[in-house]
Amino acid sequence: MSLTSKLRNYQDANARLVALIDEMTEAQRYYKHTPEEWSAIEVAHHLSTSEYGILQQVQTPHPKARKQTLKGNLRNLALRAFMKSGKKAKAPSRLPQPDNSIAWEKLRGRLTKVAAEYDAVVAALPTDKQGYTVFKHPRAGLLTMSQTLDFLADHIKHHLPQVQRTRERAIAAAV
Repeated sequence: MSLTSKLRNYQDANARLVALIDEMTEAQRYYKHTPEEWSAIEVAHHLSTSEYGILQQVQTPHPKARKQTLKGNLRNLALRAFMKSGKKAKAPSRLPQPDNSIAWEKLRGRLTKVAAEYDAVVAALPTDKQGYTVFKHPRAGLLTMSQTLDFLADHIKHHLPQVQRTRERAIAAAV
């Protein structure tokens, strides 16, 4: 799959997330079924923070950038399998705790803006550098742009059922 196709896959997942949260009422967006579970706003905050952090990394050449290795490809496959498994993982400690008080309009704008900024990043990447690493994932290690775009899409898709579940629980609770 081409980088452009992977970019569209990520941006489509981002648009699905935004549309799902747009369909929710204000109260549903902030609803927490239990104190430990994230609201839709907290999920959006987590995603916007991580996507922005990744964008900053891919815009700045990584000091250890190199051609992707077999080990790196295997670690990426393991990451993708985990993201698709539906299992929970703790957010990396370097990310701030999700904030349930941020206005949806602010998060919506940030999610949309960051997703659009990846267009320029992909367009600026020389063909001969596409096999080189651009982002260091906290668990999977160094990823190429192609692998990073896969991760971004997988990350959103991993959280979509969580937002849908929150919406359904908020509706059931008559929020």
